[in-house]
Amino acid sequence: MQEETGFAPERVYFMYKAYHTPSSSSKLFYCFLSVGLTDGNAKFHKDPDEVIKIENIGLKKVLNMIKSGKIMDNKTIAAVLYYEKYYEKFIANR
Repeated sequence: MQEETGFAPERVYFMYKAYHTPSSSSKLFYCFLSVGLTDGNAKFHKDPDEVIKIENIGLKKVLNMIKSGKIMDNKTIAAVLYYEKYYEKFIANR
């Protein structure tokens, strides 16, 4: 994570694993939640044609972005909704 974004997590939680396309593939993706992010003081590596913009966006705004269709990536939607359902209160109370 630090190499890709420049941030280091204080803690990482496994949230879930799921099939990309259950009807046609057995490939799984794994979803993790990183908390307590700090600037790792490391240069992150990106491809020359890659554009990375890091923003701090609250959960309410992200949910509105999903509802309005601004976020359409299925894995992102699943991860955000899973977080809201199962992890939001857990993280707030830790």
